[in-house]
Amino acid sequence: MARFRDTVPRNVGVPLALLILGAIAVGSYVGVNRLLILTGNLIACAFLFLAFRAMRAEVAERKETELHLRRTADEIEDLYNHAPCGYHSLDRDGVIVQINDTELGWLGYERDEVVGKIKLADILTAGSQEGFKHNFAVLKARGRLEDVELELVRKDGSVLAVWLSATAVLDRDGNYLRSRFTLFDITQRRGAERNLRQANAFLDTILEHIPDMIFVKEADDLRFVRFNRAGVDLIGHAKEELIGKNDYDFFPAEEAAFFTAKDREVLAGGQLLDIP
Repeated sequence: MARFRDTVPRNVGVPLALLILGAIAVGSYVGVNRLLILTGNLIACAFLFLAFRAMRAEVAERKETELHLRRTADEIEDLYNHAPCGYHSLDRDGVIVQINDTELGWLGYERDEVVGKIKLADILTAGSQEGFKHNFAVLKARGRLEDVELELVRKDGSVLAVWLSATAVLDRDGNYLRSRFTLFDITQRRGAERNLRQANAFLDTILEHIPDMIFVKEADDLRFVRFNRAGVDLIGHAKEELIGKNDYDFFPAEEAAFFTAKDREVLAGGQLLDIP
């Protein structure tokens, strides 16, 4: 106040002096107010800057999360579509509502030819249709289906043999909604089994017409698993009576023990043994 008083000329009147002092005070107040406003603006800008940085970080994190989820979804879709086995889903009417690329490739169809348009029963052989009807009812009732062999008809008319299992998707009340089928192509296995049967039939034909006794035993317990006609005639028992039995079932104990010892000797040495 003393400073304000020194700035007022002493030869002016009191009213003028008060006016001058008021002006000085107002000027000081305005300066302080401007400083406070400037400081407030700076603080607000700082908060806005920090908020902007936080928003940018959140957006970047969200984009990274979305990218990760998209990559994961793509990997799952790739695993589903290019798995080494077939996948499809059926609705309650047996219509195919989802199918992977692997199974489409096996069947020779495009996706838009199958999904929502074809029932699985429509592409089964006549011999598999009745069995599938029964198994589909079992799936709906029990929720599971395991180790079922079916034959599918490809678009070109050829037959695809598959081995499948399935689980059902149910609602809260236990009602069937759709299914998840896993299929494995067993066409080559079927072919190998057919070739094996043919080879065995050919071998049986040869063995049956050899005039000497020929038999085959299991290595573990030495039970008979194969006998030709000459052996059956020599032993004097029907083939059904011989299969699954061993020497002790047909020969005296001493003779059976001799034959058993010779069998063990052959298995141990891995060489042909002549028994007089």
